[in-house]
Amino acid sequence: MKKLAIFALPLFLLSSPALAANGANLGVSITPPSGVHVYESGTYAVRVDNTGNRNASNVALSIDLPETHTSPQVYIMGDLGSYSSSCTLSGNTLNCSLGTINKGTWKSVTFAIVFPYSTAPLVIDANATTTTNDTNPANNSLSYTATPLTTTYAVTAPDAMLNSHCTGTGLTSFYECTKFPSSISSFETVLETDGSITIIDGPPGFTGEWTQTGADSLLIEYFEDGLLSASLDARSVDVDCYEGPMTFYPPSPYLAMYRVCRQ
Repeated sequence: MKKLAIFALPLFLLSSPALAANGANLGVSITPPSGVHVYESGTYAVRVDNTGNRNASNVALSIDLPETHTSPQVYIMGDLGSYSSSCTLSGNTLNCSLGTINKGTWKSVTFAIVFPYSTAPLVIDANATTTTNDTNPANNSLSYTATPLTTTYAVTAPDAMLNSHCTGTGLTSFYECTKFPSSISSFETVLETDGSITIIDGPPGFTGEWTQTGADSLLIEYFEDGLLSASLDARSVDVDCYEGPMTFYPPSPYLAMYRVCRQ
């Protein structure tokens, strides 16, 4: 019988699955609170997963919180409450030391914060690093925009209102005014049943009009000698108050952040 010759094929001709890259693979996720309104405390959880095939050593997590648009001092845009003991606060950044995250496991930190109403996005940026080779650093960072809810406030005219405000450039929240209390001034008005506004002790020639443009919205316009001079687009932050920006006419680089509250 004739014997068959058997040849060994080179390894590169054999079909085999590709070997997975050797290293850690960190990924960041953020879990927000649900149903939280402006000026209510909510707890955020930031989680770091290691889906790689190696343990991740010396994992560090930084969480950048939204900033005010004040100058020269800059603050966190909101009142930071308690946070995980593995984190320390520097400026508007929580720096968290997570140590080693074994392959196939995760670690998380939490922080509580009260966000105000803001016309600018309230962005939370989280970024994780490790001294171990990370096979996919593209998923180490995540940006999340917090969206605290406004409430419903129906004006029941005639409504006596206290109008508090500060003026500046680039402002996005009345919360920024509260960081500089001496900058806040106020005056009284009455929102009348016919949509007009009575300005208590107002200057001659100034009149006002108001309307509710939505369940959580209040539009106020002021006129000087019949010409539009300022417009307030505000949102309800509780059952007694609205907040928002007042823009001036003719156009100006300045604006005023207002808080309008039932007295």
